[in-house]
Amino acid sequence: MLVMTFGTPDEAAGIARGINAIHDRVHGRIASPLATGPGAEYSAHDPELLRWVHATLVDSFMLTYELYVAPLTPAEKEQYCAESAGIEPLLGIPEGFLPRSTRALEGYMQAMLTGGDLAVSQFARRLARELLTPVPRIAFPLTMLARLPTVGLLPVGLRADYGLAWSTRHEAALGASARATRALLRVMPRRIRHWQVSRFGRPWVGMP
Repeated sequence: MLVMTFGTPDEAAGIARGINAIHDRVHGRIASPLATGPGAEYSAHDPELLRWVHATLVDSFMLTYELYVAPLTPAEKEQYCAESAGIEPLLGIPEGFLPRSTRALEGYMQAMLTGGDLAVSQFARRLARELLTPVPRIAFPLTMLARLPTVGLLPVGLRADYGLAWSTRHEAALGASARATRALLRVMPRRIRHWQVSRFGRPWVGMP
């Protein structure tokens, strides 16, 4: 996502080719009785699915940046929404299909979260547990640092549907990890803190 939004045209095109090649292999029929019903066809090239993935990424990136780095101005959020939508032609998404403003993004996310298109199946819950459980156990401290924002930034309803525990203790730990990260970033060398595109001032790909 970073390369496709901020990389050079050649870099973005290369990443897109790799993503499209993976998406070529992701298709079939839905076995779960949830949502559209068993037997319905799906494809990773479906623009509706791509829009949902894109919107959740953009929304999560901005939430995470503001939690762990610094607040974003309204203008910065608008610019990121607009420029990140420039990936449409690279992934075969119809022009104008992705949200290009914070208002459009918020409206789309709200409609998805309150509508009937999202459903958490038993398989999804099992997959979430596997992703959030450290293997081996020695990795538990690092996994917990990743688990806190992964679970804590989920919408409350989805978090409950996944059966993921969240308490005031978890909320306090998330806040503490965010404060520690912001403090650490202030003393990090620029070559470590900033991505290469930012360090060398290369132009962004995307919308003007």
